Amino acid sequence: SFPISAIFKRLPDNKINLKNTYIIIASSIYIFFIIENFKGFFTILGNSLFTYFLTKYYKSRFMPWVNLIVLMGSLCINHIHAQFTTARLNPGEIDFTGAQMVMVMKLSAFGWSYLDGQLFLKDKEKFESNLNTYQKSRAILKHPKLISYLGYVFFYASLLTGPSFDYADYEKFILTDLFNDVPNNKKPGKYHKRKIPKSGRIALLKVLQGFIWIGLFVYLTPKITIEYSLSDDFKYNKSFIYKLIFIWILGMVQRFKYYAVWLISEGSCIVVGLGYNGYDSSNDKMYWNRVQNIDPLKFEMGQNVHDCLESWNMNTNKWLKNFIYLRTCTRDKETNKLKVV
Repeated sequence: SFPISAIFKRLPDNKINLKNTYIIIASSIYIFFIIENFKGFFTILGNSLFTYFLTKYYKSRFMPWVNLIVLMGSLCINHIHAQFTTARLNPGEIDFTGAQMVMVMKLSAFGWSYLDGQLFLKDKEKFESNLNTYQKSRAILKHPKLISYLGYVFFYASLLTGPSFDYADYEKFILTDLFNDVPNNKKPGKYHKRKIPKSGRIALLKVLQGFIWIGLFVYLTPKITIEYSLSDDFKYNKSFIYKLIFIWILGMVQRFKYYAVWLISEGSCIVVGLGYNGYDSSNDKMYWNRVQNIDPLKFEMGQNVHDCLESWNMNTNKWLKNFIYLRTCTRDKETNKLKVV
């Protein structure tokens, strides 16, 4: 993704269709020539086209639920097939359900955000009172063109492993509105200033962190094994305290692979510019945590469940809160506060 992003950042800022086409071509290279998973491509394409046309033509408050049920149903079927059929008959085949899980979050969030945008156009007062700040900021007022939508769906830097992000963020990114607050002295380009600021150093730091976690995972996995935890020696010859410490370390080692892949994919999003999250003029600092998905140290040192959840798979937790949990709540007519159905 890094060399692909280096070219992308030099495409003209106002050539929206060109940039979307470039993104789709880059992802096609991933799918057809690198992982060679045609079934995965057509599954994700079919799901995304279903969501696109459902949101465009099905004018109902039940639209997001229909969208979620169909997407989850398709994912469930593919998970079962991968577990009981593919894993047994074709163990070397790359499993695309990880990418599909990311897609379910993106597409279901798209359905809710488009419905929120329609609510804004019809009843602004209800829009303001019923939605939180995050949901309002992600509302889609106009149904996008198909090429922009497919660019969002097949965004190469997060296609295979995530992180998930909302269409509103992608639209601001592709239109370069995301970088309106970047001062001129921070914009690259000697003669023609580009809006997407430099981010190679920040991205490289994320990748190096990912390599460290991968190195630890590769080194420790043969030494701290699940097989040993199931052995008779572990069961009958080790003390209770030893078992506790071993299982704790075993769980930590198994998490290292997730730290690695999420940090590297976040670096991929940062280098292309999508990770940009604002400029603080008082500190002369740019923030690059828009699509951050993991904070390993905060998670490992979390003092309670809330702290750990806030630091682990962060974009999935945002999706669960804003597009699942809060959507199953109703408002009390007297207090106007949310209550769970």
